[in-house]
Amino acid sequence: MGSNTQAKSKEVTVLLTNFIFISLISFYLIFLVLAFFDSSSLRTHFRPFTRVLRRIWPFVTQKMLRDVKALNG
Repeated sequence: MGSNTQAKSKEVTVLLTNFIFISLISFYLIFLVLAFFDSSSLRTHFRPFTRVLRRIWPFVTQKMLRDVKALNG
């Protein structure tokens, strides 16, 4: 009787783990499809930040380069 309970418990654990794994993989696949196949909702969501990033990007990369050089000697 104890062995049967353990087998059921293990089966439920495996099913729950598989469900969570499949759910996460599905979520990531949907995100990849939206991100890489030019979804209009993502395009309009990130558009306000592109102008800002274009302005600050050279300063960010210069600062990072300076910090890396300072760390290396």
